[in-house]
Parts: sequence; structure tokens; C-alpha cells
Amino acid sequence: LAQGTQGATVSVNFEVVNADVPTVGVFSLYDAGTNTFVRNLMDGDVINPNNFPNGYTIVAETAPSVVDQVVFSVDGNVVRTEALAPYAIAGDNNGNFVPFNVAEGVYTIGAVASLGTASSGLEINVTVSTAQSSVLEVSVSPNPSEGAFTIDLKSDCDACQLLIVDLQGNILMTRKVAEKNMVVRDLKPGWYKVIVTNGDKTETTSVLVK
Repeated sequence: LAQGTQGATVSVNFEVVNADVPTVGVFSLYDAGTNTFVRNLMDGDVINPNNFPNGYTIVAETAPSVVDQVVFSVDGNVVRTEALAPYAIAGDNNGNFVPFNVAEGVYTIGAVASLGTASSGLEINVTVSTAQSSVLEVSVSPNPSEGAFTIDLKSDCDACQLLIVDLQGNILMTRKVAEKNMVVRDLKPGWYKVIVTNGDKTETTSVLVK
């Protein structure tokens, strides 16, 4: 039987904190008529409704891919709360996207992802206009990528310059583009910006490497 003198009582206070802070890495533009991915949206991007006869929508891509909810806002006003993926700004009907209908203009699109008590969000400005856009057409596939992805230019680009930039602004790759299709490999897991310039034309999209 152990014996001894009782010491002073010590109180320990602690708080259980959810270390998994969800993020909205990027907004994706989808054709609501075909439910197909079009491209990632970046700040200052232009959406031409004439390119979508059956409408379009905007999806928040989160990390992790499943969160408790995503709250969407337009110009600071909450427009929808989504609790099931895919997290689309206008929702869906049995997996079919509902078109996001707004008049032509400039909008601030926001989304806040929540998981437990943790949350974070993303905001970008987009212009909805039927005027002809002067930006290049660039797509990245597959996205998300397991390591390698292809950058596809929809038009000729004899003097294009490619930059791969991480979310901290570090330039990881710069290359002159000689072909419409180019494969990129050997990037660590994370979100990256893919920037293609040709004179005064610039297109920026994002890719997630898992």
C-alpha cells in the first residue's frame, strides 16, 4: 500500500480546438446545361452568358472536399447556404446544376466554408458581360491533378509566356509556350496559379495538385 503526503491541488484548463481549418481554394465555372467544368475563375475574370445557352453556375472548391457548409454571398449579401457537395452558388436538383442568373455587371462573389468551429473564405470580383472578351482561353486538366496536368490553349499563341505561381506569390516555373498543349509535372501538393500572357492579354487559372 503506497503512502505519502498529499500535495497541492493543481487545476489544468484546456480547450479542444479543431485544427482542420477548411478553405475555399478556388471558384470553378460550370456549364449548367451540361454540368461540365469550364474553367477556374480568378479575380477580375469575365463571364460571357452568351457562351452558355442553358446557363452557368459557380462552384466553391473546398479543402477538405467535404465540409459542414458553404455560405455564398454576392456583393456582401448572403444568397445561399450549401450543406452538400458540390457547393454551387445556385444549388442543384438531383445533381443537375441550377443556373446562376444575374444581370450584366460587376459582382463580388464570396464563399465561406465551415467545418466544426473553424471557417475561412474567399472573395473574387467577376464581370458578367456579353461583350467580346480579350483574354486568352486556357484550360487545365485534370483538375484536381494527381501530379501531372496539361495546359491547353484554345488559340494560337506564338509569343505566349507561362508562369506557375504558388499561393505565396513565388514563381516556380516560367517558360515560353511553343505549343497549344503542354504537360507540367513534379509540383508538390497544393494550389497553384497558372498564368499565360501574350502581349496585353492575360489569362489566369488555378490547379490543385494532390
